[in-house]
Amino acid sequence: MVMTDAIPVERKRQSLFPDDPVTAYALGYADGRWLVSAPAGEASRPIRDRFLAHADLAHPTPADEAYVAGVRDAAADNLPAPPNEPYESRYLHAA
Repeated sequence: MVMTDAIPVERKRQSLFPDDPVTAYALGYADGRWLVSAPAGEASRPIRDRFLAHADLAHPTPADEAYVAGVRDAAADNLPAPPNEPYESRYLHAA
């Protein structure tokens, strides 16, 4: 086994979308909606793996960053919103 001091170069990866950030964002948003609505299990594993592969890149392209943003935005859009007023104040006038 030969050891070198060379820094490993990030491998060229196969992209599922063109280098267009708008298209990458749309695909990320669709994947994010699927992750939020699908039951956890083997069906959602490829999407989770794809998201993690793009989120962990050392040198992301604008399309990679757009894909990750799309997934995160879809998750944020589908989570319940917090109440507009603090919890305690909703019940003070009821007493």
